Amino acid sequence: MGTTASGLSIASWESLASRRAELVRVLSKWRDSLKRIAVELEDVVQDALAKAWAFRKNFDASRGTPWGWLCMIAHRAASKMIKTAETARQKAMVRCAWHGPVPFGFRNVDGVLVADLGEQRVLSDARAMLKDGISLRGVARAMNTFGYRTRNGRDWTHTTLSAALSRST
Repeated sequence: MGTTASGLSIASWESLASRRAELVRVLSKWRDSLKRIAVELEDVVQDALAKAWAFRKNFDASRGTPWGWLCMIAHRAASKMIKTAETARQKAMVRCAWHGPVPFGFRNVDGVLVADLGEQRVLSDARAMLKDGISLRGVARAMNTFGYRTRNGRDWTHTTLSAALSRST
C-alpha cells in the first residue's frame, strides 16, 4: 500500500477525503435548513404584521370612553407587536449567515463555512498522530516543532488542539 508525502497511507487520504465531502454535505444541508427556517419565520412575521395593520385600521380614536381607552391600549400593544415582529424578521435574515468565531479548518465566505484545505491538512495530521497513540500534549509539541501555528500565530497547546479537533468534526 502506498503512502503520501505526509506519511499517511493512500487509504487514509481517501478516508479523509470522504469525511471532508461528508462534512461539506452536512454543512450545506445545515445552511439550507437555516434558509428554510428564515423563510417560514418570514411568513409568520408577515401574517402577524397583516393582523396588526388590520387592527390599526379599525382603531377607535375616541379616547374619552372606556372603549376608547381600551382601543388606545390595544393600539400600543399592536404597535409594539409590529416592532417586535420586524426585529425578529431582521434577526432571522441575519441568522442565515454564519456569525461568530470560525472553527479552525474553515473560512467564512459570504456567511458560509468553507473548508480551508491548509488548516484541514494540519488537523488531519494531528488526528493521524493521535490515532498512532501519541498524547494530545505530544501532538501539540510535535506540531509546534513542525512549525504549525494556530490561526492567531500562537503555539499549539493540548487545550487549543482538543478544541480545534472537536469543532472541526
